[in-house]
Amino acid sequence: MTQTHGLHSALLKRLRSNIRLKVVLLLTLPVVVTVAYLGVQREIIFPVHKVPLTWLDRAVPFQPRWIWAYLSLYLLNPIGPLFTRSRQDLLRYARGILFLFASGFVCFVFLPVVGPRPLSADSYWLYQRLIGIDRPYNSFPSLHAGCAAYAVLFAAYSSLDTSRRTLRTYLITVAWIWVAIILYSTIATRQHFFIDLPGGVLLGWLAHRLLVVKRAAVTEVAVVTDGEAA
Repeated sequence: MTQTHGLHSALLKRLRSNIRLKVVLLLTLPVVVTVAYLGVQREIIFPVHKVPLTWLDRAVPFQPRWIWAYLSLYLLNPIGPLFTRSRQDLLRYARGILFLFASGFVCFVFLPVVGPRPLSADSYWLYQRLIGIDRPYNSFPSLHAGCAAYAVLFAAYSSLDTSRRTLRTYLITVAWIWVAIILYSTIATRQHFFIDLPGGVLLGWLAHRLLVVKRAAVTEVAVVTDGEAA
């Protein structure tokens, strides 16, 4: 009972830290990237490319009800920043997300790839809502895959300061399983080709590496250097 109370207290303390900045980021970032995402796919400037299906694409049947797993990304994304203590890490998270989407948008503009969505799509209501909004031209790289990988990488990084190592390992493992389910759903719903996924994951890793890990390392070196100079 005491351990459970202590865990709840620790999580609540993490959640409350820098709460104003968290609210601002979680309210503004999704709006900015969604508006830009929808705008990019409605202004196709360069010729649209088609990618042939691989055996991996054919191995996964079209399952529109996997749309629930596909959309679960929007529950996974905010977990890392919500339970982050550091204000600087929150800002690094925001820069990484913006880098991730901006890089994806450049690919969408100059190399538009039409996704594998079937012409006679299923009538499942939630799937129909999605394809009514999301056009099939932002296929490569998969920003869904990139955001999922980035979310877990950031959560793993921002939770390094916890004393509950076993619990952290368990939760990060569960999160990676969640990512695998999301990746599967991108193919099952025919939102992406399999080849879109490695590119997206790589982009998510690059955003985390350059805008979170390396930025933090540079900041730490600067602080140490200033301390030595003083």
